[in-house]
Parts: sequence; structure tokens; C-alpha cells
Amino acid sequence: MADVGERRRTLALPLFLLVLVVALWWPALRTFFSTDDLLFLLAADGHADWPAGMRRLLSVRLFFSACWRLFGANPLPYHAVILAVHWLSALLVWRLARGLGLTRRGAEIAAILFAAAPAAFTCLHWISGVQEVAVACLVLLAALSLLRGRPRWDAAALVLYALALLAKESAVLALPVLALTLPAPPALNVRAARRRRLRLALLGLAVGVPLLVLAGALRARPAGDPYATAYGANLLWNLLTYLAWLVRPWDWFPDRVPEYQPQLWAWGLVLPALLGLAAWRRRDWARAIGRAGLLFFALLLPVLPLVRHSYLYYLYLPLVPLWLLAAAGLDRLPARRAWLAWAAVAAVMVLAAWQGASRRGAVLSDQLRLDPVLRYGDLARTAVETLRAADEAPRGRVAVLTPFPGGAVDLAEGLRSPEGARRVQFLPVAAALRGGEALRVFFPRIEEVRFPASVEEIEDWDRWRWYWTFGAGNMDWLGQGEAGRHALARLYYRYHAYRSAAREVDALLARHPGDADLLYDRALVALQAGDRAGLDELLAALRARADAESIPGPAARAYREFLANTGYRPADR
Repeated sequence: MADVGERRRTLALPLFLLVLVVALWWPALRTFFSTDDLLFLLAADGHADWPAGMRRLLSVRLFFSACWRLFGANPLPYHAVILAVHWLSALLVWRLARGLGLTRRGAEIAAILFAAAPAAFTCLHWISGVQEVAVACLVLLAALSLLRGRPRWDAAALVLYALALLAKESAVLALPVLALTLPAPPALNVRAARRRRLRLALLGLAVGVPLLVLAGALRARPAGDPYATAYGANLLWNLLTYLAWLVRPWDWFPDRVPEYQPQLWAWGLVLPALLGLAAWRRRDWARAIGRAGLLFFALLLPVLPLVRHSYLYYLYLPLVPLWLLAAAGLDRLPARRAWLAWAAVAAVMVLAAWQGASRRGAVLSDQLRLDPVLRYGDLARTAVETLRAADEAPRGRVAVLTPFPGGAVDLAEGLRSPEGARRVQFLPVAAALRGGEALRVFFPRIEEVRFPASVEEIEDWDRWRWYWTFGAGNMDWLGQGEAGRHALARLYYRYHAYRSAAREVDALLARHPGDADLLYDRALVALQAGDRAGLDELLAALRARADAESIPGPAARAYREFLANTGYRPADR
């Protein structure tokens, strides 16, 4: 009967983990394509070229190309695939924990901690986060292969390591450190096992470094590059920042400042101090603590040189050894205190749910979401959905204006800007759509997209199709060429921007001086702006045009309607 119960428990674990992953992370399924996602879709659809070389061949080029063929422009299945890989990785953590000697309860705790870790938020809400999810799954498979202790499984670990590097180059130290830290199977001679593991570690570097060279990951990054690197004090500040985040659960969105935070250095010492104290008090734990710490550092080391990119999701894989260590510690609690272990697991699940809800609900001014992945996903979704709802899909050359930019939070300077920092001409929707180019993914008949500040920025503006954007990414049709500019002038008039309306109508009148509709509109603008002299001049021109008509025509009708609708009487009457 005991064996039957154990089998049932083993079969129930995958189902429980699946329910947990869906319960915690299902909102990720509703997140639209965001930032890098759209760049990769442009390449998958043939509108852009893939970067040269093999960098992230597996997690970017192959993943997005395959998903584009299978799912097209529907983001939900992309997220579903990522959640499935995350669920699989949680099962692999369970299996790895069992292979390392943890009891069934300890292995279950480790798997749940991994599945519910708040560090997974961005990896699961951002489709490009598949890079982190894929590399974690492959490294876990490589670790399980090493635990088998046979030559053919070592070879499998080497292949999996190479694939992990093609998913993301941050796995470069994974196999060497795993080979040196994972315990060898007891059936092997200790010396022989050490020599074989050392050879495997060196072979891993011999495979990994050339792969990184071929992938272009070792190229120097200039100082202004977003991924610029340095090898000074930033290494220490980055490490202390990541460690500080782990002991500050109330800091539910550390990525709102995507840089290391030197002011948190004291918090960064808390976890090493606690682990050091545990190793000193319990000498039988010292080796496990040392190995877990070394593996955590090795997996995190490749991102420590980054100057401007310190993100919580970089801890997705490096946290695995710490989750295993925590599970082993909780598993050693006496039977009468076993409830404390599950209370700790429940606390992590509640923390993940609370942090996720807080992160999804936090907004900047103008209802833009604080989280950049969610913010740009919302903007892109709104733009695409409003254009899809139009009577005619965008095509040809498309220009999108922001007639009323208002004030937007100065996102370009980061959230360390002074409170309430503003600038007039920041267009979040343009950033969300990669300057508009990403619209070609959803509307293949578009040839070119621009977000000009004014119509005059485009020389042949009369050959473009004009739209305007407002709110959180909404877009609406203005018209083709001159019709679009005339609609823009009327839009300005409707929102009492009379100076801008006058500018647009004057530009059209320069082309069509006698156009009755344009004269009518310009007279309305002058009336509302209080320009009586200009108004009388316009009405005189309109009346002269009407007098020149052999029979009452557009000018006469426009003149009569203006006087009737406004009640205005020119000075000469």
C-alpha cells in the first residue's frame, strides 16, 4: 500500500505543479508582444534580417521562426509554450533534488519554490524571456545527465550545454561548475570520477568559448551601448544588488530602476552572512552551502559586468541551487515542525501572487503601466486593435501624428528623474512599435511607417496615408494626402487648438487659394481665435469668389452658410 501511495504522490506532483503555474502566472497569457518580441517577429516574417552569427540561435531565431509559422500574430500560444517549459523545468528541479539525495518532501519543496519564484515574472510575461526559460531547462537537463555518471551521459550533458549556450550565452560557466560541484555516483572510483569531471569541465570551456566567439557574444560593447560592460566596482555593486533583492520581499518591483543600487550594499551582505553562520554552526552543511553558493555565483557572473542592465529575472536560473539548498534545510526539520516547511512554501507562493498583482497594477501618469514589458505590450496591443477595427486596414506609406502630445513621464531618463519630470514630445506608442516598423507584422500591406512631429517633416506628404494617435496607443484614420491634412485641421479645431488648425488650413490654401471649403474652415478658425481683421479678409475673399461664379456655386453656398451658422456680420456690411 505504501508503494501505491508513493506512486500516486509522484503522479500527482506534475498535476499540482501545473495547477500552481497556471494559478500564479495565467495573466502572462494576456500580455501582448512587447519590445524585443516585435523585433524578432519582424525578422521571422521577413521584414528584417536576423543578426549575423549564431547568437541565441535556439531561443530567438528558431523559437520565433517556428512560433510565427505555427501561431502567427497571436501572442497567447507563445506564452503557453513558455509556461509549459517553465512547468517542465519545475519537474526537472524535483528530479534533480531527488538525484542529490533529498527526500520526496524536500524535492517537492524545491520544485514548488522554483515554480513560484517571483523572479520568474518577467521571464513568463515577456515572450523574449523564453531565452531565460530555455537556458534553465537545458542546464537542468545537463545537470541530470551528469548525475548519471556514465560516459554517454557526460556526452549528453556536453551537447545540452552547447544547446544552452545557443539559447543564451550566460550559461557559459554552467557545465564547468556543475562538473566540479555535483557529487559523483557512489559506484565510481572517487579519483577516477574527479579526473573525468575535470576533463569534462575543461572540455566544456573548450566547446563554450568558441561557440561564444562564433555567436559574437564576446565582442566589445562601446560605452553608450545598452549592454555596455565594465570590470570595476560595478561587479561588486551588481552582486550586492542581486543579493539585496533576495532579502527585501517588500521591494516588489526592483526592475523599475534597471541599474545596480549601491545604496543597498548592507542588505546584500545579509544572505551571505546567514549562509556563513549556518555553515559555521552546522559543519555537515558547509560543503552543500559552499557548492550552492559557488554555482549561484557562476551562473550569475556573466551578467555582473553589465553597467546598465540589472534585472530581477536574471536570477531565474541562478536561484535553482539556492532553492535546492533551502529545500534541503526545510526537509531536515523534525516531524513535529514539518508544518513550518510548508508554511515557508506557502509564503513564497503568496509573495509571488502579491508581487505579481502589484507589478501588473502599478501605473505611471496617463495610466501607462510601470512595468516596461507590460507598458509597451499594452500600447502595441491598443494600436493594433484600433487599426484592425477601422473600416480599411492600413496599407502603403503610413504616417502617424500625435496632435496633442501633452505631458508624458520622461521614461528615457529612467525613473530616477525628478518627481513629475515631463517632456512634451515623448511618444510611448512609437517606442512600443519600434518607430512604427512593427505594424508591418500585423498589416503586411504597409510599405513604410513614420511618426513625424508634423506633416511638414515628410516632403511628399500628399502621397501618404495619415493617422493620429491619442491616449494609451489608440489610432484613428485621418485620410489620404490632402484629405488627411484637412481632417487634421478640423481635428485641431474640434479640440480648440486654433493656431495649429490655422497652420494646416493655410498650407492647403497655399495650394488651393480659392477652395470654398478651405476658406470656410479658415474663417471659422479666425472667428474662434478672435482674429476679426483676418476673418473679414477671409470673408471678403470668399464673397469675391462667390460673385465670380456665373451661377451660385460652392463659394456662394459656403458664404451664406457661414453667416447663417455663426450669426457674424462682416465690417463692410
